[in-house]
Amino acid sequence: MNKNLFDALRSVFFDLNNNDLIENISCILAYVLENNKITARIILNLSDENYEDILFILFEKKLIIPESSYRGLEWQECRFSLDMNQTYKMPIIIKNLVKLAMKSGIWNLEHAILHTFIKIGDKDHEKMPTLIHKLYEKSKNYRIKGKMIREICKDLGLEERTGALISELKGVGIMSPELSRSLFLSLKEKTPIYELNPSLF
Repeated sequence: MNKNLFDALRSVFFDLNNNDLIENISCILAYVLENNKITARIILNLSDENYEDILFILFEKKLIIPESSYRGLEWQECRFSLDMNQTYKMPIIIKNLVKLAMKSGIWNLEHAILHTFIKIGDKDHEKMPTLIHKLYEKSKNYRIKGKMIREICKDLGLEERTGALISELKGVGIMSPELSRSLFLSLKEKTPIYELNPSLF
């Protein structure tokens, strides 16, 4: 187990109040980082605690997401499953958070955001920590409307890039479209709904 990663996760997920559980999560995230993906069977083998609880926490907090969802960029379409052959990957933003945490012992969101957007070549990377903080600030239950994203982008002088930035935010795992559950609401309000990754704020 990487002690720095354990300390970083404990500082963020202190509500779990279970060091053994956090230790298991640390080992699993380190494994995914090294191997790029993980199966539910391997998660079971790496778990000292209740396997179902650990998998549910990892899935609920979007620390890992099903490989099929990773391709489709819509988290809600992949239901929680205990299928041993289910394969999971780590969103890019979580990968960068985990890498930094393993070195520093800190869940450094701002640094991870900057690193992520510099790496994908975003010309406005310096504005991304502020943008993402505002997304979470304006969200309700980690849901935010597309028109609110546009307003935030406008406030930051990025209105013309709203569409491109939404694509980037989805691509790095910061948010996902809610196409099915919120279809009626989206049509009614004439704006799409997005789910934010709950592990960031």
